[in-house]
Formats: sequence, C-alpha cells, structure tokens
Amino acid sequence: VPRPWASWGDGTLDGRLRAALEACAWQEPTSVQAQACPALAAGRDALVTAPTGSGKTGAFVVPAAAFLLAREKKAAKFPAVAILAPTRELVAQIAREAARVLRGCGVEDAVAAAPWSGDVVARSSVLVSTPAPLRELYETTPKAAGALRRLFVDEADKLLDLTPTAGLADASARAPNAFVADVDAVLGARPKKCATALFSATMNEGVRELAANCLRADRVVLGVLPSLGPPLVEQRFAYVGEDGKRVEALAQAIREGFARPPCLVFARCAPAADAAAARLRALGYRAGRLHGGLGPRQRADALRDFRKGQSWFLVCTDVASRGLDLRALETVVNLDAPASAADYVHRVGRVGRNGRAGRALTLYTSDDAAGLRAVANIAKQTGCADVPPWLLAKTTKKAWANADPRAKRKRDAPG
Repeated sequence: VPRPWASWGDGTLDGRLRAALEACAWQEPTSVQAQACPALAAGRDALVTAPTGSGKTGAFVVPAAAFLLAREKKAAKFPAVAILAPTRELVAQIAREAARVLRGCGVEDAVAAAPWSGDVVARSSVLVSTPAPLRELYETTPKAAGALRRLFVDEADKLLDLTPTAGLADASARAPNAFVADVDAVLGARPKKCATALFSATMNEGVRELAANCLRADRVVLGVLPSLGPPLVEQRFAYVGEDGKRVEALAQAIREGFARPPCLVFARCAPAADAAAARLRALGYRAGRLHGGLGPRQRADALRDFRKGQSWFLVCTDVASRGLDLRALETVVNLDAPASAADYVHRVGRVGRNGRAGRALTLYTSDDAAGLRAVANIAKQTGCADVPPWLLAKTTKKAWANADPRAKRKRDAPG
C-alpha cells in the first residue's frame, strides 16, 4: 500500500493542481484523501470506506485531475475518466467540484454531467453520471468505453446493493435491482487498462464481496475510522403514538428549538413527503419537497430554494441522503424511521460535516420495532446518550411498545 500523504506536496502532483487545491481551500488532505490519493494516483484499484463528511469526493477528484494533467498532451476523442453516483443531485454536486478543481488547473469545460449530448461528451475529459446514461453511452458507442482509464464509483453500497432503491434518481420507476444491472454493464465495458475505485460511508459484507469481484487482485482496501473526538451530532429519539401524529411531533420539536432550520426531513416515500410538506406549510412553515417523482427542474429548484433560505424545511425521500453537501444544514429529522442502520448513517451524515455541529431527531412508533434496534445501536456507538433501553432490546413489537413509558402514558390518558 502506498505511503499516505501528510500534505499535497508529499505526492508528485502537478504544481497547477496543488495551486488549484489551495485556491479551493483544500489546504491539506483529510484522512481518507491522505490514504486513498497515493494509491489511486498510482493507478491501483481500491475499495474505500470512510464516514460521511470525511472528504471522499476529493479522494477521487484529486487523482482524476492528476491523471488528466499527466496525459494532457495525448489526443483523446472520448473521456478517459468516469464517475458514477446514485442520484442526479449527487452527480451535479460532484461535477461542480471536479470542474472547480480542473478550472483551477487551467482546464475549462472538462466535465460533463448526465444527461448530455454527443458533442459535450466528445469535448470532455470527465463524465459524471448515474448508471443508466453511462451504460447507454458505452453500449451505443463502444469506442467511448474503450477510452476509459479511470472509473470511480461513489456510494458503492447503494449502487451494488440488491435491495430496492425507492426514491433514488434512476430507480423510481424501475426494477429493484436496476442499479446493479446498469453498474454491471458499465463494469463489463471497462477495458483492461482501466483502474477502478469504489467509495462509500457504509459497506456490508455481501456488497464488499461483490465489490471485490470487480477489482483487480492487487486492489487496496482502505477503511477510515470516524473521529474519536466529541460527537458533532446531537441525536435524539422521540415516540409518536401513531403515524398521523408525526408532523405534529416535528412541529413541537421546532417550537422547542431542537429542529432548527435549515432542516432536512426524511419521509419513507414520495406521497408521504408531499403530504408532510403540505402539512408543514399549512402550519405556517416554509417547506419544500424533494423526491424521485419530481422532474429534474423541480428537484433542482427545490434544492436551490433550500440552499438560498427561501424554504426552511426540505421534506425528502432517501434521494437526499446520499452524498449531498448542504453546508449550512442545522438539523436532520427522520419523520419516518430509516429502513436500516446504513440508511440512518447516510441520513444523519448530512449534518456534522466539516467540523460543524448539528442535531438529528428520529420519530418512531411501535410499528418501527423490527428495524429500529440496529439504528439505535448505531446511534449509541456514535455518542448518543439519549437512546432508550427498550429500543436496544431484542423483543416483540407488543412487548417493545409496552416497555416504552411514553407509549403507556398515551394509552392510559383519559378520554
């Protein structure tokens, strides 16, 4: 494994790239960048797991830029670098960061984000895409696939998982394993000279095995641990008597000052997000919505309004849990409990980024018993002191609900 970089000067980076990183305020590598960049700059395959907010995007953007600058004198008809991500929003964010770094190196118009035209692809050096458009390009234009030399896959756990992908960009109207089929096609189109790196904040064992099968034998496997300092995210759990009371419970948390805007609110599906946003607006709160059932323009407008402060609350599905960097975000609320511990990590990972403190609130009912134990354990492991013991217990739904004194008070209330 190549030795980690303590500074950008430790590698053999082009002087223009070092200047661009300084101009972007990337003064020194983060932990994941220090470990991953040397291996990727050397053309090694890699499997990288690191916490949200740790700088994973930079860990592949920097080696991509270094590779392009090293071969800039070589004429190329098609892009040599491709980056895959699960959502249009994350694709746009990665494309902006890559373009900013390359522009700082004096390379203009080098990045194309899907959807794209043939002319844009031909004059670009980097493609950033969800899986389906890149698969279509490589199947219809084999020479484009043959030109690929670096493939970076962000949020690899979601793209290589066989579980349903409801709410994500390419998956809202497609089969549960559509991502896997598209990613497999892209991986199958790679030439032998292509180096591949997979990145994610979470990586279960089954996905790890599948990922290992598509990497070369000399691959580098890196796992970056979370910071051992004080937890940046204050996490809380609140019992809700029934589904219909979730928005009212959120409104109470807003009045009490815990759910401070700007606030990202996660719902289980698009109709639930629409209903919650409408209810918040009826209560007098400026609320938008973001999910896979909206068109690209509507989703872009919703994010723009949220970033500009024109909406205080953005009610979304898990389309917003993957990689989005909302730097001013104060609070994440799980209006509906996440389906898995990995989903919880990605949702709550929207706050506490870049050293900025934040809050996370998870609302739950007794119907959430089956999936909440793993979530509660993750919260406890990451510093949450407010995890009720009955959430950690392995028990039946009925016994679990009876154990919660807040549930008992609701049942015993007069009237």
